[in-house]
Amino acid sequence: EVAARCDIVGLCLGWGFTEINDVAALYQALKAEGYEFEVIMVLPPDTSPQDFDRKLGDVPSPLLALPVEQRERAEELHKLYETQPYEVTFVLLEPATGRQILRQVRYRSETGIFEYGAACWPFEEADMARAAAAAA
Repeated sequence: EVAARCDIVGLCLGWGFTEINDVAALYQALKAEGYEFEVIMVLPPDTSPQDFDRKLGDVPSPLLALPVEQRERAEELHKLYETQPYEVTFVLLEPATGRQILRQVRYRSETGIFEYGAACWPFEEADMARAAAAAA
């Protein structure tokens, strides 16, 4: 249902307060520009229901979250995108095809989507290079 109405869907795999705020800021900037974009938070599969509820309370509305009951799906996504404990991986997908547009591990990349935000829509390599040149 989410994918049907979006040009790009973001998956935020993992958990970190700073990253969640960065994702929320990116989301708000893209929505303000009129882009069809959604973010789905995917907590680690070993997250307890209590931790899920506590952490979900920190998620700025209207970011979405994969329900804690979908542990197997969360595990599949974390394996697919090769996430590491204590890192947050942000993946952008083209919903119509499932093509991965971008995969950025927060704090491993010096610059990227969080630094340039809406200026690098739709986040292809050329868009990222254009945004970097404009920021220089």
